[in-house]
Amino acid sequence: SLYKVNLYRSHVNISGQFTTADSSRLPIAPEHIHWEQARLIMGITDTRGLESRVVVKWNEQSLPMEAGVPENLLCGSGMHTRLALSSPAPASFSLELELRGSEQLYFSPLGKTTTAKLRSPWKDPAFDGAYLPQSSDISNQGFTAQWKVLEESRSYPQIFTDVEPKVAASAFGVKLAQMTDGYTKTDRAVKYALLFIALTFTVFFLMELLQKRAIHPLQYILAGISLVIFYTLLLSISEYTGFNTAYFIAATATVLLISLYVGSIFKKNKITLGFGGALAALYGYIFFLIQLQDYALIFGSIGLFIIVALVMYSSRKIDWYARGKN
Repeated sequence: SLYKVNLYRSHVNISGQFTTADSSRLPIAPEHIHWEQARLIMGITDTRGLESRVVVKWNEQSLPMEAGVPENLLCGSGMHTRLALSSPAPASFSLELELRGSEQLYFSPLGKTTTAKLRSPWKDPAFDGAYLPQSSDISNQGFTAQWKVLEESRSYPQIFTDVEPKVAASAFGVKLAQMTDGYTKTDRAVKYALLFIALTFTVFFLMELLQKRAIHPLQYILAGISLVIFYTLLLSISEYTGFNTAYFIAATATVLLISLYVGSIFKKNKITLGFGGALAALYGYIFFLIQLQDYALIFGSIGLFIIVALVMYSSRKIDWYARGKN
């Protein structure tokens, strides 16, 4: 109801070739290999995403895939078909999948040479896994990406009997990131929490020194708790109103609460308005950084430099030795 999850539909074309197997690389006599029991296995993490029946074209023969996989070391779920080979002759295969999934699509490089090409209208891909694409193109119309993985770059051989291959560790693919999602923005806001709370406490401390009015540690703690509750308000309200509206509501409530609290401590309207304006500016600055994707680091660095400069300028006349003696 309240939560949104990225779902996708994919049309997958898979094709490949089997060369003559070099059985001399196995500790098995050639006459003990039962080629008539050979199966073609395709591992799928979640077969519930299949939207149509799958038929594999083996050379010139069409073979329907059956549910489940026989006992093997490669995958725990998927499909298979019996090949009934008479000899280890070269062969080619191809198949098509209509597959639904959520958030990500990965491939395992089981071929001697594995090539994968993806094309999608999704504008925010996050290429992930053991291998990054050799080439990619991302635009407002979507993305394209291409991978090429060789047998030599994996940690398991092409032919084996009892080796436990680390197939999952070699998987690669794409995650469908959602940069404008409210949860993503809230997560980014939380990452600035420590910086934001530290800056607010710094302003508290400077006001305490400049106004010569001691602030009790409990008052610092209460102000810190109100700053933390801001993020809970932001998350809970954004599930109903969207991130931007929730940020405005939560920030306004927090600024008013802390400003009124400061006013009750110092009992000066000038101090209350000044602190409220500074806190509102900090919230506005964090909101500005959250909206940025490519320039957040540079604008964040410049902003921090300006804030440090303002703190140094405001405290330039404080006699710290005299404060320490008092």
